[in-house]
Amino acid sequence: MAVDAWGKTEYLEGIVCLSRDSGLTAEELSEAAVKADQEGSLLISDVFLHDAGDSEIPFLLYRREGDAPDPEESKARFLYLGEGAMEDEDWDWEYLEQVYRRLHRIPLRILETERCILRETNETDVDAFYELYEDPAITAYMEPLFPEREKELSYTAAYRENVYEPYGFGVWTVIEKTTGEIIGRVGISYRPGYPDPELGFMIGVPYQRQGLALETCRACLEFGREQSFDRIIALVQPGNAASEALCSHLGMEAQGETEDGGIRYTLFAINLKTP
Repeated sequence: MAVDAWGKTEYLEGIVCLSRDSGLTAEELSEAAVKADQEGSLLISDVFLHDAGDSEIPFLLYRREGDAPDPEESKARFLYLGEGAMEDEDWDWEYLEQVYRRLHRIPLRILETERCILRETNETDVDAFYELYEDPAITAYMEPLFPEREKELSYTAAYRENVYEPYGFGVWTVIEKTTGEIIGRVGISYRPGYPDPELGFMIGVPYQRQGLALETCRACLEFGREQSFDRIIALVQPGNAASEALCSHLGMEAQGETEDGGIRYTLFAINLKTP
């Protein structure tokens, strides 16, 4: 699987701009909007298309301040920039790319380390995960995937809508740069019942003992620091010596034991506050 790389030129062709200065009537604006939606374009406008005629197209309004997407209208492709000149040099291209990716189910690329790319998990990653989880060493200390592939696909789609989109972070897919292969999962997410975000990690057996878990987890902790998290925890089952050693190398300290879902864990934690 190749590492995806998107930028202004890659998705610019998928953007259609409609301005109040274009001279188009409300009906013509609606027709243009219909065409853009059918073609899968990201439609940018300084006109509220909800007010431009009687179109029943469920356009979702993304604003610069970041309105949360409505799952019921997740196929919409409309970005309202507000009143004012639509000069492309003033556009926030990073934001536009994020909107475009969200609408087209293209996973966001989150972090890059020396050897790896961390990006959001997509349904296309599931088969690679099943291969990694086949090794019993992986599921000795963590939950397996769903036995039914369709359930895992549904879980992945729901995770995108319920975790990535509202929170902007979660557990991500790890891709090795030189090969483009999916080698594991690493990230930060909230576990129910715990106030602090949790660091989660899984690197496939063929890629272990190369420092990749340490490299990617360090990047996640730095991400957490940039997000102004005060503290990040990690739950490790007793006997999982490799994970205990990793937490120690990351500067995390054991804070005692905790129980979740009937399983006992050692709770590791690191304070990210600047001294």
